[in-house]
Amino acid sequence: MEGRFLKGRLTGYGQCCYAGGDVYKGLFQGGKRSGKGTMVFSQYNDLMRATMESTYEGEWKLNKRNGQGVMTWPDGTTFEGEWLNDERVYGKQTMTDQNEYTGQFKDDKYHGAGKLLFSRERLLFEGLFENGLQSNLGRLTYLRSNTKEVYIG
Repeated sequence: MEGRFLKGRLTGYGQCCYAGGDVYKGLFQGGKRSGKGTMVFSQYNDLMRATMESTYEGEWKLNKRNGQGVMTWPDGTTFEGEWLNDERVYGKQTMTDQNEYTGQFKDDKYHGAGKLLFSRERLLFEGLFENGLQSNLGRLTYLRSNTKEVYIG
């Protein structure tokens, strides 16, 4: 731990290296991550036999991601949006194939109102999602060249 200590707890800007290899640089309050900061999460991938890193840059409250932040996973997938108690609530996720989901999340899955753009196919689904899956209720738009075909169901 590096930084200023007040009553034995890290306060203000500092850095903390955790046992599993995670590293946090940013603001602390009473020894907890609170305010703006960046956490690099390290995780060993057995399949790839390598340590993979994910990065979160944004707001923290009481050691949890809270407020606006950007998460980047090892495969290049990103999420930019609102966090509450370490869970995604609303935002935009861009996958490595450039497909994009914008909308609500629950339990780390697409859930509620949202839009899913299939970039390669030039299709846009706007509607409801449940537990990470598209529901049957929504609008599918074909975004091809000069024409725009819409299916509502």
